[in-house]
This record gives sequence, C-alpha cells and structure tokens, in this order.
Amino acid sequence: MFRKLIAGGAALAIAAAALLLVSVPGGVSTSEAAVDSIAPSTSTIAAGATTVVKINADDTVLGAADVRILITAGSLTSATCSDGAAAFVACAVDGTSTNPAFGATIQDVTVDDTVAVAAGGGVDTIDVVYTAPAIGPGVATMTAIQGTSAKSTDIKHRGSADTVTVVALTAAPAAGSTCPGTVANVINSSTATVANGGVVAGNLCTLVKDSSGNRLPTAAVQYSTTAGTVAPLTDTTTGTGSSAVASALTAGSSGTNGKTGTVTASSGGKTGTVDVSFGGNPVSCTLTASPTEVAVGGAATTVVALIDDSGGPIPDGIFTAVAQVNPGAGANAAIIGSPAPSNVGTANATVIAALAGPIALGATAPTSAVGAAIVGASPTINCTGTVTATGQVDTTPPPAGGAPSITGFAPGAGQSGLIVFNNLSTIADGFALICGGNVVGSSITLTNTAGVTNVNVNGAPALANGAFNANQVLGGTQAGFGLC
Repeated sequence: MFRKLIAGGAALAIAAAALLLVSVPGGVSTSEAAVDSIAPSTSTIAAGATTVVKINADDTVLGAADVRILITAGSLTSATCSDGAAAFVACAVDGTSTNPAFGATIQDVTVDDTVAVAAGGGVDTIDVVYTAPAIGPGVATMTAIQGTSAKSTDIKHRGSADTVTVVALTAAPAAGSTCPGTVANVINSSTATVANGGVVAGNLCTLVKDSSGNRLPTAAVQYSTTAGTVAPLTDTTTGTGSSAVASALTAGSSGTNGKTGTVTASSGGKTGTVDVSFGGNPVSCTLTASPTEVAVGGAATTVVALIDDSGGPIPDGIFTAVAQVNPGAGANAAIIGSPAPSNVGTANATVIAALAGPIALGATAPTSAVGAAIVGASPTINCTGTVTATGQVDTTPPPAGGAPSITGFAPGAGQSGLIVFNNLSTIADGFALICGGNVVGSSITLTNTAGVTNVNVNGAPALANGAFNANQVLGGTQAGFGLC
C-alpha cells in the first residue's frame, strides 16, 4: 500500500524532511526516489474554491514508497493516481486523524497501487484536488516529499472585494487586460458634431481587487453616472480579473458642453469613480511657444489651447495642424509632430529653427490626422504665434546655376540633424543630398514654402515614388530634419 499524508495548519521546513519521513504511519519503508515537480493548475483561486495540483514522482519505485503532501491551509478533497501509461489507480481519502510526530491534524490518503506494482510499474502522477479556506485572502504552501527530496508550491486564496478602480479610455482594451490605453478626459458633448473628430465615448474598464491586491474574476460590476449615459449598466470582470469593457459613457442628452460626469463603479460593496468632461466644437484657440526665442538649430514647443462655446476644453482627439505662415520664398523652420490630437483641450508640436529670423506660426482646427480639412466638420478656427530664431547656420554658397544643394549640416550614417536644402525642384533632387548619399532607410521631414510638412520614413523607394503627401510645393529653400 502507498500512503500520502495531508497536514493542515503547520508550516513545513524542507530541512526537516528526514524527520518527517521516519514518522510515516503504517510502517511503509522510505525510499531514495525523488519528487520531480509539483504545480497547481491555477495558482490563484477564490476562497472556498478548488484547484488540481499535479505531482510528478519517480514511477520506478513509487509503488513501494511513500509520498507525503503537507499543506499549511485548506484541505484535500480527492485524488487521482496514474502509473504513467494511462492506467489509473484508485485513490481514497480517509478521515482526519492526529499524528503526534507533527502535532497537527492531518488527512491520511490511501492509494491502492497493488495492480500497478504487480505489473512491474508504479504510481507516476498524483492529481490532488485542493480546496481553499472559506475566508481569504491568504497563501497555502503545499509540499510533496519522497525519499529525501521535497518540492513545494504556493496557492493564493482571493478574498472579498476591497478596492474598485475604474478608468475611461478612448478605445476598448482587450478583455482580461489591466486596462491599458489612452485615458478619455473629455468626450463629445450632446451638441458636438461627430465630424469634429473628437472622442465620442469613454470606454469603461474596471479592476476589482481584494485586500492583498489579487484581481477578482467574474465579479459583478454596476455603473451609474451623474451626467451622460452609461450602457450597459452592468458588467462582469473576466476570468483574469478586469471588466469585459462592454460598458461605455456617452453624452446622451445630459452630457452638455462644459459639464462633467462622475461615473461610479460598484462591486462587492466597494466603489470607485472616474470623472469625464463633455466638450463641444472648437470656437477659439490661442497659440503659445516656449521658449519664444531659440538659437538656430534649437527647438521650441508650441501649445495650442482650444475651447468650446462654454469656455471649457474641446473633446480629446481633435487634430490641430501647426504650420509656418511666413510670407516669402521659403520656410525657416521644421515643424515636428503636427497635426497633433487634442488632450484636455491642448495640442502640442515642436518647432526647430533652421534660419535666423521670426518664425510666424499658425494653428488650424479641426483637421484630419494629415492636416486636411474634415468634410462636414464645424467651421475651422485659427490662431497665430511667433518664435524668433537667432544666430546663423554654418553654410556654404550653393553652386552656380541653381543646382540642388545642402547648406549647413549633412548627416552621415547613424546621424541626424537639421538640414537646409536649396533649389530642390523634385523629390529626386534629394537622393544624393540625404545622409551623405546613403538614402536607403533614411527618414526626412520637409516643411515647404506653403507651410505644409511633408514626411518620408521609408528611404529611397519612397523617395523614388514621390511618397510624401499630396501637397508638395518645392523650390527655393527648404528646412528639414534628416535621420540616417
């Protein structure tokens, strides 16, 4: 007969394995065989729930040896044994008894392996069904001992709901995630037009955790809001503990311009809240730059602040294009990161000074992600600002006859920097000028004389195909940022 013991409530030290082995009830001799592994099918379970723990032992001698399994919390409810060749051996769970050697209440589980032993085999795997305590959170350590070897594993027990955290996102994350994504701070109000490009819904994602920080799966979540509409009003966290993100906040009829809705998520008697504001179409903007004066080659950050007719921020996600509006033959700056989406009513871009002098800037909203007007959008709004560039670039005169050339910095392999191009009439003119002639894999941004930023990130093939945007206006002097 093969016996294994389940001890509850007493912590096990592996260093005490020898003492435990000589105290096996039933008088079965010990063995030098080894336990190969022990692992639960689920390492974190609810209080009172069950999981199967698989023990892989040494099948060559296990039929005549003892394996002990001790646990510090919870209990064993049943077991299934196999000889490793798909033949199952009966495992019976006895009643509880007291073992004086341990000084604790234990369960004695008898495994009838005589059939397997008679065939020349032995028990290879033992699947035990473990039941967690009725109250959590906590951690149980289960240890299997065979011969002088021991293997342990931990099983976490979740508790009841202790914290509820809810966020509103611009897009629904994957169900079962920890709610990553872009936060929706301001969404379209009930009077905003969808064509303005603003975020139309705050996708609600909720995490319910116990006092140990374990996420609780299949927890019912109830939503309510002080403004706007949440649908559906109920949700359930997934098997990995985040909400299924089926619920979303929209303006409805009560989410008016300048108003803020407080969404409350409730689960297990605990609550969490998130605030989402409602914004209308943009009606005015201001453009500021910091710093307002930079050296040639330096950068300034532009901040475009946009408000709706209530004086509050416009919805997130409305694109604003910042461009140079200097009159004359050419631009003297490169503008990076434009068009940019609004976030709590602001949109940012970076201006890199190419030549000395004032850099007049203009902002336009709403636009598309490439700066084009949105069909059916509300009337566009505009504002202006200025950055002054001081100093000069180290230039060489362009060749006679108006041939294409670079003045100032010419990047080499693995370098990047601001470039001033002269006399470019076609994209092909840039081939020998970008990255010292190494155009394959290069990336370049050009701001043309109309203030439109043209971007190429695909190297020579895209250059050969003229793969900038459709608003190419070349000629004169161009400012660009090259990356090799």
